[in-house]
Amino acid sequence: MIALFANRFPYKTSLRFFDIFFCEGWKLPVRTMVALLKHCKQDVLKKNTAEIIPHLYKVASELQPQQFLDVSLGLKVTVSTINDYIKQYEESLPEAEKEKIAAYKESRKQIQAGKRKSVWNKVFS
Repeated sequence: MIALFANRFPYKTSLRFFDIFFCEGWKLPVRTMVALLKHCKQDVLKKNTAEIIPHLYKVASELQPQQFLDVSLGLKVTVSTINDYIKQYEESLPEAEKEKIAAYKESRKQIQAGKRKSVWNKVFS
């Protein structure tokens, strides 16, 4: 998302994006991606994974940057909103994928509890 603003939008709009990003943090890139996905939802749903990012770049470069930024800023995105999207996504997955996600979450809990070392702990110890 950050590369999108740095490479596809006019300089002034990119500066505005980064100004807001450095002041407010992660919410602006998330809001911007949600706004972009809402704008081209039907097109994205018809594409395979390899086609999505180039399509998003193309759509973003065709939008009016300031208007797009204004729409992004108007979206309310909270941690609970993101967690709801994650839950909806995970519920739509096949059982095999759900099992992989559950195993990953369990390993993250063990790492956080100090019962297991992460790959990074092994590298830097």
